[in-house]
Amino acid sequence: MTKYQPPADPKAPWRIVLCTDGARDAAIDEDRCDAATLVDYVMSRDPAMIASAVPLRDGIAVTWWTLAPLSFAFVTELLARETSPERQRILAARAALVRVEGPMGEGLNLDAREPGVGGMSLLVASEVERVYQSCGYGGVLELGDTALVRARLRPGARGPFGLCR
Repeated sequence: MTKYQPPADPKAPWRIVLCTDGARDAAIDEDRCDAATLVDYVMSRDPAMIASAVPLRDGIAVTWWTLAPLSFAFVTELLARETSPERQRILAARAALVRVEGPMGEGLNLDAREPGVGGMSLLVASEVERVYQSCGYGGVLELGDTALVRARLRPGARGPFGLCR
């Protein structure tokens, strides 16, 4: 396992690359990357592992998804209102996703938001549909799962995050 350096500011947005089975970024070179390394990245979400421990294919740009931290009020309201884990993940992705850099981000407008709960605004439904078209249902769930797990960790903790199922 690599030595993880947590973000200097635990409230800062966090960049991740999608890498679970249903949503793996096309830039990840699966022929040169063993399963244990991918699991290590999924468990830590350490951005320094991308292009070092997690090899990338030549000529294919990776897509970075930036997630803002969820507020305590948002998480407690979300968990109280929504009993479906999938619905919780989708709403968390709608609240946390603030930037996409790379090929899967083309045409997305993450400024199109509507009021949410706990001081968090949500991506409007039409933009969530575009995100879904870009990274698939599994990708939306992975984004939301990462945001929710990060909200449950103490500030600066390295995880564990786990696999979105």
